[in-house]
Amino acid sequence: LRKRHPSLRRQRFLTGRAQRNDALPDVTWHGERLHQPSWHDPEARLLAYTLAGSDADEKPLHIILNMWWEPRTVDVPSVPGCAWRLAVDTALTAPDDVSPLAEQTVNVYHGYVAQPRSVVVLEAH
Repeated sequence: LRKRHPSLRRQRFLTGRAQRNDALPDVTWHGERLHQPSWHDPEARLLAYTLAGSDADEKPLHIILNMWWEPRTVDVPSVPGCAWRLAVDTALTAPDDVSPLAEQTVNVYHGYVAQPRSVVVLEAH
């Protein structure tokens, strides 16, 4: 996953601004709803964010960190011309928890159900 995504090996801090004219912001923070991170909620137990590709060829990643003790349905952003594929879901049993090639397309129209205390990584393709 890290070899396929230079954005996971950045040399600079994330700013929330686009690095190229045609690009998404380098990071967009979310909660269960898009663009609504719970920064000021001391009881928050979920964080999601979208990492833009660090170059024009790299597709975005969407990461969900669910620290709740129950499943949470999390909104997933749409990326024009792309579908989301599951790369990591730590709630699944091995070896299905990590998909080295992210071959399984997931329907995120109604969000993604992140299981309790899990990490999910979706890759745009």
